[in-house]
Amino acid sequence: EDHAPVPLVGPLAILDRCDDPAKKLNEDARTALKANNFRKFHGCYRPKLLAITESVSRLMQVDYDLFDHPSPVICALCDVSIGSAVSLLRHVIMKDHNDKIKQVDTSIDKEAYSYWKKVIKSTFLYKPPAKVDVPAKLLKDVSFPIGPAHPLTLLSYTTSVQDPCENLEDALTKMREMLKFGLGESTKGERRAVRVFMHQHPTIPQLFDKAVYCEVCSRKKPIRKPTPFLTHITSQHHIDNACRNGGTASAKAVDFWLNVVRLAEQAVHPRL
Repeated sequence: EDHAPVPLVGPLAILDRCDDPAKKLNEDARTALKANNFRKFHGCYRPKLLAITESVSRLMQVDYDLFDHPSPVICALCDVSIGSAVSLLRHVIMKDHNDKIKQVDTSIDKEAYSYWKKVIKSTFLYKPPAKVDVPAKLLKDVSFPIGPAHPLTLLSYTTSVQDPCENLEDALTKMREMLKFGLGESTKGERRAVRVFMHQHPTIPQLFDKAVYCEVCSRKKPIRKPTPFLTHITSQHHIDNACRNGGTASAKAVDFWLNVVRLAEQAVHPRL
């Protein structure tokens, strides 16, 4: 089914040319988009950015798979689909997009520019924490499973376990999204804080006192720290291997890591 492109009005007008003297940005558009204010979007807290731009993002989402069909929001200058607010901000600072602005000798809508500038300002983490103290909540709420439910059993393939995860693929995909939007695309300072947070946990670092290997993927490269472990078990390659032929994992082991990621994010962003 074909969907008509969404009109580039309001905040989306930043993806279109603007030649109206009353509406266009007074300063050079390319300089403005490449300025520090827009470059800073890489340091924005993604969950908050997505929340306050929900109405705009909704225009980019349709009832079909975006991997098979493009978003109905199309950049008028570059003729590419934009699937999220993060994609939009990433796109407008790209060299190719800015070169297009120069080629057609145009500007951008000043109100749309102002909207996204405010979004960046309100979601930017000006002082990402360099150190995070482990809250008592982690020690209280996250129990450490042992035996068949040991956290590292996610590296072993099985089709039978006492407490099987109801949907392992969904659970690991959810964990990947939490890492991607809450931690994975965050600033260097935040990632450092997450590592410090996990290393301060009284038990997690002990899991990696000795190098561990993923039997599910026949991985020869050792895993020595919590963050590479989480990156690996939430990769599509691992998920596909772990779920093949009815593969499953302990629900307690999966819940353990979900809680660790959730509480790590809360520690990094205590006010959000």
